[in-house]
Amino acid sequence: MRTLLFLMLFATVCLAQQTGAPATNSVENIRAFVRISDSLGTSGQPKPEQFSTIKDAGYRVVINLAPSDVNGAVKEEQQIVEGLGLKYIYIPVVWAEPKVEDAEKFFAAMKANKDQKVFVHCIANMRVSAFTYLYRTTQLGVSEEDARKDLQKIWTPSGTWQQFINTVKAQQPSGSGASGSVKKSFINPDGVAKSPYYTHAVAVEGGKTIHISGQVALNAEGQLVGKGDLRTQTAQAFENLKLALQAAGATFSDVVKINTYVVNLKPEGVAAIREVRTKYLPATNPPASTLVGVQALFREDVLIEIEAVAVIK
Repeated sequence: MRTLLFLMLFATVCLAQQTGAPATNSVENIRAFVRISDSLGTSGQPKPEQFSTIKDAGYRVVINLAPSDVNGAVKEEQQIVEGLGLKYIYIPVVWAEPKVEDAEKFFAAMKANKDQKVFVHCIANMRVSAFTYLYRTTQLGVSEEDARKDLQKIWTPSGTWQQFINTVKAQQPSGSGASGSVKKSFINPDGVAKSPYYTHAVAVEGGKTIHISGQVALNAEGQLVGKGDLRTQTAQAFENLKLALQAAGATFSDVVKINTYVVNLKPEGVAAIREVRTKYLPATNPPASTLVGVQALFREDVLIEIEAVAVIK
């Protein structure tokens, strides 16, 4: 009987090795773990006993973006990490209100430890994946496509978090990429009324200019989306703008000028358009903008057309 049990145990171990199953003490077993590079790993909240696994994997710095009072946080984490001889950095990011200052602190921490193997976590790797995406695209010059692939292994940000991402990217001097040559100055001169929805002037030095043709509410099959509904047509037009920008290597954070043409524009129409566009454009330093009411567009059922100018490095 003992011989049989031994053989069964041996067979189980061999099968795990053959199928590539991670060892129980592997960082791969930490919640939502993503290996960004040989020197950077990210995850959700590690269990207390998993911090020794992080150390054994060669990581020397642990950055925690989860507030200590959220559900699932390890209250004694700092003591555990420092007790293992690792460096501990705490940057609490409130889920409902991520701030540009949080991103700046994270960027500074990453730069200060660029020669170390760094492990970054929050509760579910959602905060971290967004911050890591921003660090790689704005500070390291990693391509939008490559960085977004790793971000979308965890989730696709929307709402507050997409606005946060747009805002952070818009405030980076180089637009996108650490070594870019684009400098954008957002100017709201004294003597004119300031608006939260647009910037009066945007001055750009360097870079490549992209002109996006007016986009309307036609889907990929050429069918109109949202007949008679201005809000729905606006959303589809912005989705088309996003695709056109991405195809040219840009995002909404690279847009410096936007022109909008609306059939029979009314005050309630302005409110509907603003409601949609704030989901796409940066809340801080929005692009220069023009909104024009027109009698008609190229088709009777098309209510809105939006064109944009973007600048990338």
